[in-house]
Amino acid sequence: MVDCVVVGAGPAGAAAAWALAKAGRRVVVIEGAPWPRSRACGGGIAPVVAQWFDLDLTPARVGTVQQLQLTWKLGDPVDLTLDPRASLWAIDRSKFDDCLIQAAIALGASFQPETRATAATWDGTHWTVTTASGTHTAPYLIVADGPQGDGAAWLNLDPPPARSGLIIEASDPNPSATPTARFDFGTVKNGALWSIPLPDRAQHIICAARFRGSRDRPEQLEAAARSMADHLGLKVLGSPRPLAVRLWDGDRPLHAHQAVLAGDAAGVADPFSGEGVRPALWTGLRAAEAIDAALGGDGAAIARYSQTVADGLGRDMAWAKRLSTLFNSVPKLAYKIGTRRPSVKGYIGKMICGELQYTYVADRAIKRLTSMLGGNLFKA
Repeated sequence: MVDCVVVGAGPAGAAAAWALAKAGRRVVVIEGAPWPRSRACGGGIAPVVAQWFDLDLTPARVGTVQQLQLTWKLGDPVDLTLDPRASLWAIDRSKFDDCLIQAAIALGASFQPETRATAATWDGTHWTVTTASGTHTAPYLIVADGPQGDGAAWLNLDPPPARSGLIIEASDPNPSATPTARFDFGTVKNGALWSIPLPDRAQHIICAARFRGSRDRPEQLEAAARSMADHLGLKVLGSPRPLAVRLWDGDRPLHAHQAVLAGDAAGVADPFSGEGVRPALWTGLRAAEAIDAALGGDGAAIARYSQTVADGLGRDMAWAKRLSTLFNSVPKLAYKIGTRRPSVKGYIGKMICGELQYTYVADRAIKRLTSMLGGNLFKA
């Protein structure tokens, strides 16, 4: 028996295991895939996450990006330069996740890859997680099995629906001395299209995803991603890889009995940018704090976890959703105002890199646009 079973070794599960092991708790992480495993990912994370861990995450970094370019349907470019101290990290997800897992193992956590959890049952005092190779029993459970996992159903919880997207990898025959991340508006209706350079590999990760409304067919998203590759003069490598994400869609219960959801299993990805790694790491750390407190005798810690996520993440994600609604309701006008006004333009890079919350700028942007549209933007 251990103190906690963690299902899933992605950013949320790995971060939770690391924090629990650091606190001296006995923890086992169950991961269904071989390890290290390749994972479809947008390719970039905000550097602020490095401040959350007292360990070296740089082995997973494949370069830093100081230049951002925003475009409208791949044209009308607006260039931004990030503060060198807040440069966007381009990462290798397999190395990033493994870096966290190995740090957890070094602190005493047990790790079982290629061990798919098939069920979890609650007997009133303990959880029993069933796998093909046996069972694991613990008083506490963290479900972090990603956007397409079954874990939320074990807890009788209902996260937001998974949104689909895809990524393509492309080589750069003429890599720039100043790597540039690109975020396009308008090409994917009600969604996003972006490219993150991997400077150390002379490659790019291009992602296309739809965030609201009816879903694009895969061939439509692939066409959008390939159009960006062509526009940038990149050579597509291999076939597209599917990507799934659960966007934050309102505060909801994330706990049941002595168990919690974290990461994509909880549906906490950014509804404006689609970023999932940073909120996954944050919820993983909060989940570990809640379980450590519960193990220490705090009987309200697990129930408090849902409110902690709502207070610490949900409020900002609510503004991100409003901003997403604004951009997708009047995308061309929103792009023009949001990228041309110096006061707003200066905030964009800071939001992308985690230095500034949506609450700081979204209210101003929404009020300005709604006033220009006669106050009708959100009446529906």
